[in-house]
Amino acid sequence: MRRAATILGGIFLILFLILLLAPFLVDLSFLKSRFLPQVESALGRGVDVGSIRLSLWPLGVQVKEVVVRDDPQFSPEDFLRSESVVVSFRLLPLLQKRVEVSQLLIQRPAVHLIQDANGRLNTSTLGKGGGPKPPSEGTSAPQERRPIGIAADKVLVKNGRITYVRRVKGGPPLSSAAENFDLTLSNLQLGEIASVDLETRLEPQGKQGSLRGRVGPLTTALKPETIDLSGTVGRSDLHLRGGFQKGRLVLTANAQQVDLDELMLLLPQREPPEKPPRSPDQSPPSSGTTPMEVDFNLKKVQVKGMEVADLSGRAKLNRKGGALENLNGNIWGGHFTGAGRVDLSSGAFPFSTTFALQAVSLGSVIKQFVPINPDLFSGSASIQMGLKGSGGSWGALSKTLTGEGRWEVEEGEIQKVNLLAESLSILHVLDRVSLPMEPNTRFSSAKGAFKIDAGRIGLNDLSMNNPLFDLLGKGEVQLDGLYRVIGEMRLAESLTRQIQATPAGSLLPVREGRVEVPIEIAGGPQNARLAVREEALKETAAEQLRKRLSERLEKEGLGGMLQR
Repeated sequence: MRRAATILGGIFLILFLILLLAPFLVDLSFLKSRFLPQVESALGRGVDVGSIRLSLWPLGVQVKEVVVRDDPQFSPEDFLRSESVVVSFRLLPLLQKRVEVSQLLIQRPAVHLIQDANGRLNTSTLGKGGGPKPPSEGTSAPQERRPIGIAADKVLVKNGRITYVRRVKGGPPLSSAAENFDLTLSNLQLGEIASVDLETRLEPQGKQGSLRGRVGPLTTALKPETIDLSGTVGRSDLHLRGGFQKGRLVLTANAQQVDLDELMLLLPQREPPEKPPRSPDQSPPSSGTTPMEVDFNLKKVQVKGMEVADLSGRAKLNRKGGALENLNGNIWGGHFTGAGRVDLSSGAFPFSTTFALQAVSLGSVIKQFVPINPDLFSGSASIQMGLKGSGGSWGALSKTLTGEGRWEVEEGEIQKVNLLAESLSILHVLDRVSLPMEPNTRFSSAKGAFKIDAGRIGLNDLSMNNPLFDLLGKGEVQLDGLYRVIGEMRLAESLTRQIQATPAGSLLPVREGRVEVPIEIAGGPQNARLAVREEALKETAAEQLRKRLSERLEKEGLGGMLQR
């Protein structure tokens, strides 16, 4: 009995050792010649592998050093290189001579995505015969090409890296990468809804990203009818719902917070050209060229230093660009509507947009464009404008931003300066005029036109209405905060009568019964200076003296003497 137990134990020990050593003893490299040509034919790419060995736990096959070549028209380098791929099988179906994959594990893959200047990705030719064909044998019939597909309970990608290279016209390629790429796909079966779980780090900014949700039912055309995904990138979150409808991807996007400034820096981009950017085509993309349509509702959006609340609208996207329609949102204490387009085929992202602002805070608008204390200005502003520019950051955008529009402010106030009192003080007539001594300048309305040209804002048709004066002028504001406005202050008739009774006031120009004071307002973020334009004042005073002397000589019969 003891002898039988010893023999039985020895048999089990031998079987255990065989099982333990089988992966090292059984070399399945002979499978290369049988299956690699079929894989190459299906992918349309050259494929190479190192060793192929049996795996007992989990039961399956381990393939080392897997390499998939790229399409030569994109790159002579590898499209994919993986340290190992382990294909695990279900045991019971295998005993019944049926092969069913329970898990596909891809370890340390490096994938190189390339997009050419026309917007085509190197993945677009996968499975389309772009690669080498398997060697044909004289008696073998041509093999039928089948759609690429994977059927498995679970697909795992561990510690991967995806490099994205974008080729643009007139410049070097642009690149970005996803590091520490961990992906789990569950229930990856045709006709089923698969689940997605993704974690990665996006470089060169080092922002963490995640994506979770469901996609399906899966088809060989990779166009699922249902997409329900939630993701985060840095400070931004997004929830996408929708799917493919008649060949087009239609989605709705909702978010609590989106930081477009941060997201733009994640995209590979180049410095915009010095000359004004080419405006994207303003015509909306047709349905044939718009493979993606997204209706979005974003609770809070950070863009170019501005915070937009309740932003909604529709985006139509294709590989070359996108259009934004029916934009609505709240900003600067008011509301805005608009539309725009962006060119995605250029690394500088040229864009054009038109929008209207209603009842926004004047101080907040000024603060956005120039570094001036917004508390100095108050009023409800309305603005209509069209802009174009390029660049993902505000620094790059400020060099290329151009546009024009009109603005109007109602019931406004300029704090800590009384334009009328300062101008009369310069003329030394303030003590002769009865004025309400207020520290600020109030106005019932102010309006004008503006033109933005790469670093400066030109002001035209400027007018400001106050019960005691009207201000007419023009000027410019630099993006560094320096500004200069020149114009005429036309005083009310009640003030005109008081000023004309003074020696200096009698020489001031009068138009339609109102004194005109030529003034200049200039300064920067921390200071302001108001001055009477002396040259203009001297010229008008000399003209007044000349006119009075001419009238006096005419009365005394000496007319024409001044001409001689």
